[in-house]
Amino acid sequence: MKFVKSTRLIALSLIVLAGFGLSYAYTANAAGFQDAVSGGLNSAAPDALKGSTNLPTIIGGIVSALIGFIGVLLFLYLLYGGFLWMTSQGDKTKVESAQNVIKSAIIGMIIIALSYAIANFVIEQLSGAVSQTTPATAPATPPPPANP
Repeated sequence: MKFVKSTRLIALSLIVLAGFGLSYAYTANAAGFQDAVSGGLNSAAPDALKGSTNLPTIIGGIVSALIGFIGVLLFLYLLYGGFLWMTSQGDKTKVESAQNVIKSAIIGMIIIALSYAIANFVIEQLSGAVSQTTPATAPATPPPPANP
């Protein structure tokens, strides 16, 4: 038991030291930091989120990011259920518990997919309603009178 604890401690120490060694900061490249960040933003962010001041677009981006984050959490929950099932060693109560976790994760993913579809539809409708333009002033000349 003591051997396992010391092995874990050594492995954790090596991982932490490797992490610090791999994260060495290059101060000479600090001047190009903004270019690197904006280059990463250009490749990662959709065009709709870059400098947009349109409220439906901003709300749509926030909702999409939130739904994506929840989807990732549900996927991890699904993996957790699979892990529980694999480590249940045939115990019926543990298997049923793992199956319930997996069912809950799948139902959650279905709900998230439907909510994404609904939110996307609503945001597109709002964007279309906001972007429709109407004339600012009435026409300068009145329409001709109708001939009886």
